[in-house]
Amino acid sequence: MISVRMVLALATFHDWKLWKLDVKNAFLYGKLNKDIYMEQPPGYVYNSHPNYACKLKKALYGLNQALQV
Repeated sequence: MISVRMVLALATFHDWKLWKLDVKNAFLYGKLNKDIYMEQPPGYVYNSHPNYACKLKKALYGLNQALQV
């Protein structure tokens, strides 16, 4: 916390612009290097095709490939 305060003080003193970065979501929605399919999530199941699968376009949180960009 001391480091954060020091950076903020320096930025204020030198009139620097600051940007916010959300580190918790840094690896979400990464590109996939192969086709991955999943079951239809609850609430999004097509009644006419309940056995269909979803092809992912981007990585989801917790997926092994989520860290690969």
